[in-house]
Amino acid sequence: MENQNKYIELLPGNWLYNAGVIGFLSVLEKSNFEVKKLFQNDGTIRGNISNVFNKKRAHENFEVSEIIWNWFIASGKNLKKNFDENGVDPIMDIWGTIFNVLYRGFFNANSNLLYQPSQTTPATFSTFLNFTNHLFEYDENNQMCSFCLKKGKQSYKNKFSSEHYRELGGSDGDKGMPNSFWNNKKSLGGTVLCDSCSFLLLNRHLAFTSLNDWTKIFINAPSFKLMYELNKIINSSFEWRSDNNIRSLLAMSVIEYCAKTDATLGVWSGMNIEIIAVTKKLKENGQYDDIVEYYSLPSSVIRLISNKRIASILSEIGEFKILNLVLEEKFKELIEIAYRILKISMKEDENKGDKKFLDDILFLQKNKYDKKNQRLVANKIMKLYALIEEQLKTE
Repeated sequence: MENQNKYIELLPGNWLYNAGVIGFLSVLEKSNFEVKKLFQNDGTIRGNISNVFNKKRAHENFEVSEIIWNWFIASGKNLKKNFDENGVDPIMDIWGTIFNVLYRGFFNANSNLLYQPSQTTPATFSTFLNFTNHLFEYDENNQMCSFCLKKGKQSYKNKFSSEHYRELGGSDGDKGMPNSFWNNKKSLGGTVLCDSCSFLLLNRHLAFTSLNDWTKIFINAPSFKLMYELNKIINSSFEWRSDNNIRSLLAMSVIEYCAKTDATLGVWSGMNIEIIAVTKKLKENGQYDDIVEYYSLPSSVIRLISNKRIASILSEIGEFKILNLVLEEKFKELIEIAYRILKISMKEDENKGDKKFLDDILFLQKNKYDKKNQRLVANKIMKLYALIEEQLKTE
């Protein structure tokens, strides 16, 4: 096959599509592509990604592009604990999990038919490669895609359905139930998808961060660059703790972004930044459904914690109980807590009330039990209060 020119131009949309794009960026990154050069100041993505498609490797008598190979590898590591990317056949190893468990029915999950044709159908992998070999190609004669708003190639399953996302998409067919996606039936026109956006939706699992309680989270924002940075922070920097909640995780990612980089949220601070949390709910038949919940922060709070000095001191304090007071805008309580911690730090022996107070407010062991650190934390909380008051007066 001749080299193809793959130029992408993507605009932020709904959270499902955005998660697919962020997942795809992680695969590009795994393919040694410098994804940051794709980000534009207006929040979009634009650029040429031809090299990761044109670079091929032989596999089972097929030619597989570098980006598709790495999609399987990244999916294997994401979905299976014992996945071995250097195994005999990593694609076959993960194929059934992808298309039987996650995107059930999008392709035949029967691994026996993966490389061998049946009497009536070609090899499933051949159909898959025909689908992925023509991504990010366009044809003015096609319908406009409902996701990217372009006239991309439409050759395979070009109506959004439960095969893209079981809980949001309807059954694919005129008799199928629309489910929770409005008017999603073929007889009503359905929701048109180009091949490129169909494949992007198959990347959403790579964008979510898993917490310890089966919850998976994704930060959605009006800018792909901001989404990429915030999700990278939350994926690498945090652990689920008893004093965590979903909103505080969103806030901490914003704080780390503003405190540890030279970047600021700027114009994005006044727009909607939310966290998508997907949890599992056990049904009576023993199967699980995804429950999708949305958490956001008021723009006033986002502006506050994106102040570099406030973000830095919150990061230094590192206590979620203190952060939650800021998120709830209970600023006066900060001073009360700081004075009490300072008072306790001056005592040689703590009474039961003091110990309970420290246990309720502080999580980090060094802050609970070290007198010097208690004084440092108290001073930082007072400084935090002063900075917040200064910021509020400025606004």
